[in-house]
Amino acid sequence: MTLGRSLLRRHWRLLVRLLAIVVPFLGLAGLGLWHLYLDDALLIWFAALAALAVIAWLATLDWSGERALQEATPPTPAKPEWTPLEQQAWADLTADFEAIESSPPASIEEVRLAAMRMMETAARRLHPDASVPTARFTVPDVLRAAERGLGDLRRQMVQRVPGATAVRVSDLLAVHGHYRRHGGWLRGAWYLWRVARFGMNPPQAALQELRGVLEGGATSAAWQRVHGQFARAMAEEFARLAIDLYGRRFSVEVEQLQAEIIEAAPEAPPEVPVRVSFFGQVNAGKSSLVNALLGEVQAPVSERRTPAGETEFRLQSEGRPDLVLIDTAGLGTDVSPTAEARAASDARWVAANAWACDLVVWVASAIQPAREDDHRLLSALRIEWATHPERRTPRVLCVVTHADRLSPMREWQPPYDLDGAASGKAASIRDACRAVATDLCESDEPVVPIAMRPGTAPYNVDALWLAISEGLDAARQSALHRALFDRTRFKWGEVARQVGQGSRYLGKLMFKGVGA
Repeated sequence: MTLGRSLLRRHWRLLVRLLAIVVPFLGLAGLGLWHLYLDDALLIWFAALAALAVIAWLATLDWSGERALQEATPPTPAKPEWTPLEQQAWADLTADFEAIESSPPASIEEVRLAAMRMMETAARRLHPDASVPTARFTVPDVLRAAERGLGDLRRQMVQRVPGATAVRVSDLLAVHGHYRRHGGWLRGAWYLWRVARFGMNPPQAALQELRGVLEGGATSAAWQRVHGQFARAMAEEFARLAIDLYGRRFSVEVEQLQAEIIEAAPEAPPEVPVRVSFFGQVNAGKSSLVNALLGEVQAPVSERRTPAGETEFRLQSEGRPDLVLIDTAGLGTDVSPTAEARAASDARWVAANAWACDLVVWVASAIQPAREDDHRLLSALRIEWATHPERRTPRVLCVVTHADRLSPMREWQPPYDLDGAASGKAASIRDACRAVATDLCESDEPVVPIAMRPGTAPYNVDALWLAISEGLDAARQSALHRALFDRTRFKWGEVARQVGQGSRYLGKLMFKGVGA
């Protein structure tokens, strides 16, 4: 009793206000019920109220949150610059995205658990042999990931959240404080008004309640869908950061890499040049093909001999991609006496060439049907690429040279329609391309016939440039990944530089402390 009296003395003014508002509405409710009783309509009113309640209940079931996600969100594709292994990690996380969308996290702890689960999934896919895969990152890498993630979040808020740059946190805290102090009173007043409304006009009040139920169910379903999609978008963004983190993509800045390229070659475009290697047997026409491509570029071309006897040509011309054409030594020169020696020679060749380029142009002569060496070494390259899904695989493009020497020998009147194959020469070129595709190429790899007759313009070089251009985006991603991969290797010179800079910094701190 003492506590009740104390509360009454402290809040009697608020109680008087509530009674002044509620009593008139309660009186109206009683008068309305009395009016229905006098007109013998009270039972009809109760029956209508029950029927409307049943309809409202059924409508609520129809608009439940479980049906809000009937239309599945289409899967988000992986980033094109990712390696096959990173794309597999993204595919593994798709189930987590769908679970988060259907049941969004409702607390900080649930968010933390979902984030840890996604990090573990990505880490185990990218580092399956590590004892603690989730720890396979460096401190600078995780700091860079946090910097990029927070930067992306800031940009999204500035662009899409109304008032994000004007509303302060103190304003939000003030609104929250007012809600905590007055929210209960406002809700109580609203409930009392709903009760009083039945006394004034029962049918209209019932209809308004039904409308409120329907609108509330629809709003709840729509909000749950929006909430789920937002949670999925945040989860996908976090998964991208996790895959980039465990894929060592934060170890080297792309901007830093481009700055190094510009510093090394100021006249070159600020991008990693695409390296195109030309492989094939001796006398297959590799050098002639490279010369034909160089003849199409009206610009200075730098030439460099490599220790392995290859010749590299750097192309920089307006209207053409920035390429490095590598004319390699011809195949078929290995005369190893035993199978073991040949296997060792093939292994050395694969180790030297598998990851040295971003686009492979395999040159096969149309008049040389013996392609055992081509098939053996190209298969060895494919095996090497398949065993390293953490790296991007170079694209393969097959070229059939000496098309002009096919039968009939005396006929040469290009261009030829290989689809229609109206002439004997066109049919021969088509059959040669099909034979090379069967012997060397996979289903999605193009085959381009080429002819380089002395004294005449090369045949079908434009088609070769088109095939190179179609695979250029993937080749550029491969070039960038190759450059990033080379820079993430452990280098003693970089460690020595870091030790020197750290020592100088510590020395400055020590002498500064002594001087103080």
